[in-house]
Order: sequence, then structure tokens, then C-alpha cells
Amino acid sequence: MKTLLIIPVILLLTGCTCTPVYTPEITEDSAIITTKVGEEFTITLDSNPTTGYQWKISDDFTEGIVKLVKSEYVAPDTEMVGAGGKEVWTFKALGLGETVIDLEYVRPWETGIEPEVVKSFGVTVE
Repeated sequence: MKTLLIIPVILLLTGCTCTPVYTPEITEDSAIITTKVGEEFTITLDSNPTTGYQWKISDDFTEGIVKLVKSEYVAPDTEMVGAGGKEVWTFKALGLGETVIDLEYVRPWETGIEPEVVKSFGVTVE
């Protein structure tokens, strides 16, 4: 029972959620997502474009297995200047298999600089 309570706490602390809730294993910088062919899933990450940073896909994932449907920034529900919001990435499972989605938090105009944050999400489509 304690394990079931730890997973939501880790999700809140890392700023990462996957919906619907089918994330059997979470670590500080990655998640395992299991889904079925035809289903959509989202990856939600903390983001603050006022700093110049934004999330981008760093490597090609196996497009025959999943495809990017859309990504959007959701502003915070506050009038505080400079407050961060969320970037929501929606993917659709296309075919059976496994792939990895790597996202980097970068300033797009800066080249040759390591990303501020890297998140990896293993995806299994059953």
C-alpha cells in the first residue's frame, strides 16, 4: 500500500505526470508508460518560457510505434509575472513495440550547450 502512495508523490515532486495513470515505474528522470494500440497518452512537464527555455524532442523515437499528436503550453492560473506553467505533449500509440521518447529543456537559440534538463520516457505499446 505504501508503494501506491509513493508513486503520486514522486510524480508531483518531479513535475512529471503521464495520463491516463498507467505508469508502473517512475524514477527521478524517467518514466515507463504502457499503453495499447490506438490510445493517446500525455506527458506533462513543468515549463517557464519567460526564461527562454522550452521542451523539445531530442531524438527520433520509433514513429511506427508512436506519433506526436500535438504539444502545447498551458499557462499557470495566476497573474504573477514570470510564473511557470506546463508543456503538455500528446502522443498516439500506432503499433506494437517499444520506444523511448527523450525530451530536453533548452533555449533553442543556444547551440553547443548541454540541456538544462533531460527526461526520458520508455513507451511499451501492447
